[in-house]
Amino acid sequence: MSEDERRRLLRDYGATPEEIEFLLNERVELNALTSEQLVALVERKLTAYGLKKVVPDEELLAETYRAFHRSDELREEFEDLMATMEEGTIKVPKNLKQKVCAILTKHPDLRWDDAIRIVLDATASKTCGGRSKRPRKNPATSRMLKTMRKAASEAA
Repeated sequence: MSEDERRRLLRDYGATPEEIEFLLNERVELNALTSEQLVALVERKLTAYGLKKVVPDEELLAETYRAFHRSDELREEFEDLMATMEEGTIKVPKNLKQKVCAILTKHPDLRWDDAIRIVLDATASKTCGGRSKRPRKNPATSRMLKTMRKAASEAA
C-alpha cells in the first residue's frame, strides 16, 4: 500500500494531521507499553470518543442483585453442609479407573473428570450423610449424550 493510500485511510479513520505524520514516520509497538500505559491510552481514547461506563436498566440491576444475594445464601448453606460431611462416608468404586478408561475409550472427546461424573451418575444409589440421592442431570452426561447422538447420526 502506498504512503498516499495509508495517509488517506488514516484521515478517513479520524486521525489528525499530527497523528498521521507520527504514524507514517514512527514505528509504534503496543507491546512496548507497560500495562498501565496501555490502559491509560485506551481509557483516554474511550473518553475522547465520549464512551462511558454502562449501567443497565433497573430490572437487570434488581435481577442481578437478587442473583448475588441467592448465591451468597447458597454458599453459606453449602459451607454448613460440607462441614457436616465426612469424606470416609463416600464410597469410591474400586474399579473407578477402569470405568473412567472405558468411557474415555468410547468417548475420547470427553475430559477425565466428565467420565467420573458419568460413573457417579450411573451409580444406582448415592449416599450423602446417610440420605439417598437420586441421579441428577449434569453437563458431563449431557455432553456424552450429545456426542453419542452425533456419532449415531453420522453412522446412519
